[in-house]
Amino acid sequence: MSVKVHVERLIHDALRALAQQGLLPEDALPATIPVETPKRAEHGDFATSICLQLAKAARKNPRELATALSAKLEGAEGVASIEIAGPGFVNVRLTIDTWLTALASATREGARFGRSQAGLGRRVLVEYVSANPTGPMHVGHGRGAVIGDVLSNLLDWAGYRVEREYYENDVGNQMNKLTRSVLFRARELLGLETGPVPEDCYPGAYLIPVAEAARAALGDGIAHVAPEDEPALTRVRDFARDRLVGEIRGDLERLGVRHETWFREHTLHDSGAVSQAAAELEARGHVYTDDSGKRWFRSTDFGDDEDRVVVRENGVPTYFAADIAYHKHKMDRGYDCAIDVWGADHHGYIPRVRASIAALGYDVKRFEVLLCQFVTLVENGQPVRMGKRSGNFETLRDLLDEVGVDATRFGFVMRSADAQFEFDLALAKSQSMENPVYYVQYGHARLAQILAKAAELGHAPPSDGADLRAIVLPEELGLIKKAMEWPDVVRAAADQRAPHFVVFYLQELIGLFHGYYTKYKATEKVVSDDAAKTAARLVLCQGLKTVIGNGLAVLGVSAPERMYFTE
Repeated sequence: MSVKVHVERLIHDALRALAQQGLLPEDALPATIPVETPKRAEHGDFATSICLQLAKAARKNPRELATALSAKLEGAEGVASIEIAGPGFVNVRLTIDTWLTALASATREGARFGRSQAGLGRRVLVEYVSANPTGPMHVGHGRGAVIGDVLSNLLDWAGYRVEREYYENDVGNQMNKLTRSVLFRARELLGLETGPVPEDCYPGAYLIPVAEAARAALGDGIAHVAPEDEPALTRVRDFARDRLVGEIRGDLERLGVRHETWFREHTLHDSGAVSQAAAELEARGHVYTDDSGKRWFRSTDFGDDEDRVVVRENGVPTYFAADIAYHKHKMDRGYDCAIDVWGADHHGYIPRVRASIAALGYDVKRFEVLLCQFVTLVENGQPVRMGKRSGNFETLRDLLDEVGVDATRFGFVMRSADAQFEFDLALAKSQSMENPVYYVQYGHARLAQILAKAAELGHAPPSDGADLRAIVLPEELGLIKKAMEWPDVVRAAADQRAPHFVVFYLQELIGLFHGYYTKYKATEKVVSDDAAKTAARLVLCQGLKTVIGNGLAVLGVSAPERMYFTE
């Protein structure tokens, strides 16, 4: 249990006691207690506005209710003092021993510190990346991949049962275009084509090795496939898809991104799920047919801004029809929540998918979308285009070659998913404290080296046997309080679908540590002749190293034990 959760429970218990005394209606007790960390240390360790929230139900002035609540909290476990502030805020200050006990507990928990059962084992499906299997992953896909992966990690840490899925759009015009493109490149390799790439083909040179591999696997006869030879076209299409999906998998593995399930769109068509979903909508009275024969989903009845075609006049389902079937499939699998991570350009698609879920009788609260804004690569203030062989976009592979996995992953979650940002290549490549990921990693390495040096000098490993009351500097207590926020950061980042909270927190924590280390490295060394202080400070260093290591683990970023940097 985190320190904050402990305070929340103390306040909840105190409110229940007030309700039992008749000072507050039982049904007014909230499920969650608003508890915040004040910006100014003189306002205590935690503050709650609950008395302002409950004053009307209690038919009392907020300060009057705050006085009653304070009386119940006085002397509660770990509470040092209570103060009423402003119109009815209650500030809580905890004993130093409470914080020291929390530090010792975090050190014991190690790699599990920050995990909780807040999610109560609820099942969550996170679908992310889902790039069309028609070419290399670009930088925009990479950001969605990292955000989806880190969000999945956070949900797992917060006690949800998480499944990760990639949806392969392997049906429709884009796959037909891919097939034509590979056939053109195959003919080009055999000298049968000498002109420019046709407009109905993908122009990227990345398809040349795909065509070479297709020739090796399927024979040179693919250069002569007729447009009406559907079996041959299918073989080429499936080969190209599998080849490109393999490359996508390779890029994702290199990035440290994984999926338990790779769901192919064609399985929905082959099983009849697409036509069945459209038929069910029609049976529910939500589909009509116009004079041309098109069948329309009446999505405006469910909040969309216009109705949507689900079956074309030629009887072929639309892309949207397949998406309806796919999301129906998700709902039928019984997830408590299905989260889609989409690019920001899909914003307008949300109402129609939500409308289809509602029209099929499912609870739309089970469906969420996290939108990721675009990334601009810059160097020295100028936009950078990195893709030299891949067509008209920057590939994720190019970025990984340029700056590495750690800088890429850390950089992609440095801002809120819905915020556009510039990825500074020069900064990401620099081995200095100016590099955000290097700054955090160096803090972990510095702590590791302090602990390693102490062990070399014969000091016992950090343990519960140390008298932590030897920690007396205000900066040290501040570090402990900040480090003990980690479980709450995990919980908030998971609840609010906000992976960037972890980056903000790590930067703040490590900034405090670097400042403390620089200020006291000459006068109050961690390892000194004072055995009591040394033992206590080693526990502090171990606790900080644990928190930073766990934070980097959630981000999927390495936590080095040794590093060098340019001052």
